[in-house]
Amino acid sequence: MILRGFIDESYDQKIFVLSALVAIGTEWRWLSRDWTACIDRRNKLLLSQDRNPITRFHAAECNSQDNEYEGWSREEQIEFMAELIKVLGKSELYSIGWALDLEDFNSVFPEVRAANSKSDFLASIYGIMTKFLAFRLAPPFVAANPSVRITLVHDRCDYDGVIADAFRKAIEDPGFEEAGCYTSITSAASVDVIPLQMADLLAHENFKETKRRHESGKKELPKQRTSLKVLIKQGNIGGGVEYIQLNALRSLAGHLAKTKKRPTVTRSA
Repeated sequence: MILRGFIDESYDQKIFVLSALVAIGTEWRWLSRDWTACIDRRNKLLLSQDRNPITRFHAAECNSQDNEYEGWSREEQIEFMAELIKVLGKSELYSIGWALDLEDFNSVFPEVRAANSKSDFLASIYGIMTKFLAFRLAPPFVAANPSVRITLVHDRCDYDGVIADAFRKAIEDPGFEEAGCYTSITSAASVDVIPLQMADLLAHENFKETKRRHESGKKELPKQRTSLKVLIKQGNIGGGVEYIQLNALRSLAGHLAKTKKRPTVTRSA
């Protein structure tokens, strides 16, 4: 069985969330067709109103109604999101996300933030989160089907090299029994690779939900955001967001201390 997973992230100064959508490879063709048709219908409507069309779905811009979505009403934004969620409901998808509290990370690895610029600090976060994804995504699929193969694609960003290097180190880890299920990880632009837009929708919703939990001081809330609740209910989507607990970070620090491989500290010039 061949699976393809699409990865995107969403973060602010306090929370970093990395999310993945996974499905059988052939499913993405039909999902991409219907997703594109949904955007085409919306653009046809916009053009009939002498308004600018959009080039792609971008969750943050759609939610805040800026850039290509400037001038959209809240009702239009909600309606469009509902249409896209309905598209995701046509296929069985597996979603998973990992949320990292950056204050927790800083308390365990204070030297990383102290010695790095903002860009280098984010590079350390991208690297660690990529390793978490590689280690945690594979086991359930391999347990269900030992011959499974997984190809990953992430949204192109300034940290493509960091992601590739972290992924390589993860699959070369001698203790990673499921490493052989991965075939590759590559980067691409979401305007060209439609499933990355779907991963963007999931990443945005996972981030918003995690931020609600963080601000409430609770790891779980009795009610989900309406859009996320509808997404999960509508879309046959399994999985969820895993909060990386402080004790997990401390265990990681202990492991890295033994191997003398603390997160990279790159001093800015």
